[in-house]
Amino acid sequence: VGVGIAVLLHDSFLWGLYSNLPGDIQTVPRGELYAILLILRFSIPNAHLLIVSDSKVNIDIYDHDREYIMHTVSWDLWAELFQLVDYKHIQFSITYQPAHTDTVGFVE
Repeated sequence: VGVGIAVLLHDSFLWGLYSNLPGDIQTVPRGELYAILLILRFSIPNAHLLIVSDSKVNIDIYDHDREYIMHTVSWDLWAELFQLVDYKHIQFSITYQPAHTDTVGFVE
């Protein structure tokens, strides 16, 4: 599984990166979660992050409490995500945006 990240500011592309998903478990939801984790790894302390993702699976999981999340298949990635959010004091939110559609704009 490969992952890609694009950073936009006011509809302008700032930078991007791509990576393979490490490890034996190679699923699309895990790859999408890994992309989010990469963003957190490279984020500065006290950052305010709004992640826009088409990963409905991960967004639905994120809506649960941490105890529930730690029992999911990708618990190891979630654990690092929460560790980074807490350690770096990151204000983190995630919103759903369907991909591969003709619709433009965020889903509220």
